[in-house]
Amino acid sequence: MLKTTFDPAIEVPFLKAIIYGAAGAGKTHLASGFKGKILYLLTEPQGRSTVANCAKMGNWNPENVIIEIYSWQDWLNFLHKVTDEDLQGFDLIVLDTIDHLDDYNCQSIATSAKKEAIEQISDYGASRAAAISRLHQFVVSFIAVAPL
Repeated sequence: MLKTTFDPAIEVPFLKAIIYGAAGAGKTHLASGFKGKILYLLTEPQGRSTVANCAKMGNWNPENVIIEIYSWQDWLNFLHKVTDEDLQGFDLIVLDTIDHLDDYNCQSIATSAKKEAIEQISDYGASRAAAISRLHQFVVSFIAVAPL
């Protein structure tokens, strides 16, 4: 059997992680407990109240920054405006949540096709694949280059 040791005194120079869980599981509360300056990219309409609850619990750094993203265009605007220098001072970036960002992505594709929902596009499978590809391109690429 392989034995490993863990020394909490050893600092990891950086960590990129995805915290995944069901709605209400406490992902945002968990993230708010991290030390340092946090950039919150909120996509849920109730996101600001969730962060406010974290602050009430004492998990708030006044240097934290909140950016609200409520459409695919908001996300694109953020990506086009943000620079590496803008992100340098943050110890943690929270995208809360990626599923809402995917909803905005799909709605954008549907709107481009003059439909109310992506499911109404005649070739739904190809449209959904395009949505996944686009989400991957813009989100995973952002995570990969975020200077944390």
